Amino acid sequence: MLHISGWRARRLGTLCRLSCSHCLFEHGISVVTAPQPPPPQVRLDLAQAVDAARYSTSMDDPAVEKAMLRAAVVAAALPQPPHTAVPLELQVVQLLALQRGFLDGVPAEQAATELERLSAAAAAAAPAALAEVAETRRLPAAAEAALLEALQAAGQRAGSSMESRAAA
Repeated sequence: MLHISGWRARRLGTLCRLSCSHCLFEHGISVVTAPQPPPPQVRLDLAQAVDAARYSTSMDDPAVEKAMLRAAVVAAALPQPPHTAVPLELQVVQLLALQRGFLDGVPAEQAATELERLSAAAAAAAPAALAEVAETRRLPAAAEAALLEALQAAGQRAGSSMESRAAA
């Protein structure tokens, strides 16, 4: 934890007896925070793919192939448009879709499009859950269940439309 002490404290004319953020705010010192890293499961998926590629004896190993495909899908789905930020509630939907395997079997080049489609379908099917996530900045169990149900319904609709296209 940062602490104003020594010459900075003398220069500001105070000693930090409060929490660091309060002291910095009180004296008009701005703190720039770094962007947050991806969630642990996403980082784990990417790390497993790197390790599988680095330490495997054969690239034909199904486990290595699966890890590499998963990492390619995650890497293709995560980028955001330049100079825009995806709202938190949509990021939650996207991470749920990635972590729960809704993009498994989707080619990496189609991952971003499929993730956008799933997000839009979940937003349309569970607007109350998204509103709760946006308002509370948390994912309660009820909202998670509603979003997962919406994602499953969207995934089943996509599966049935793909089957009908394949049959034609």
